[in-house]
Amino acid sequence: MRLIDADALIPKLKCICEGENQIYRRESWGFAIQCLNAVEDAPTINPQPHWIPCSERLPKQGQEVICQCRASIIKVLKLDANGDWYQDANHCYMGGFVIAWMPLPSPYQEEGEEE
Repeated sequence: MRLIDADALIPKLKCICEGENQIYRRESWGFAIQCLNAVEDAPTINPQPHWIPCSERLPKQGQEVICQCRASIIKVLKLDANGDWYQDANHCYMGGFVIAWMPLPSPYQEEGEEE
């Protein structure tokens, strides 16, 4: 399966459907409308979280996040008011060692289970 950015494709298909681009023939419009409908009706997926460099942005204070530390160590940490990273379990401070972070994924739920 090949994932595409449907949000980028939709304006192009609408352009064809609305006849704004004279390059396309009238026969293409029916096909473009079918494609547009298929794209708009297709299910969406949630994008995978990505690493955010600490130099770019930091999480909210006290928010648990996955952290990439130097030496390829990955930990779940929080940021305190002083800008220091720590773990709740043993209050281990990791100041200066965290290089990137990402939000935690949603917790697993059984099918039919409500949040």
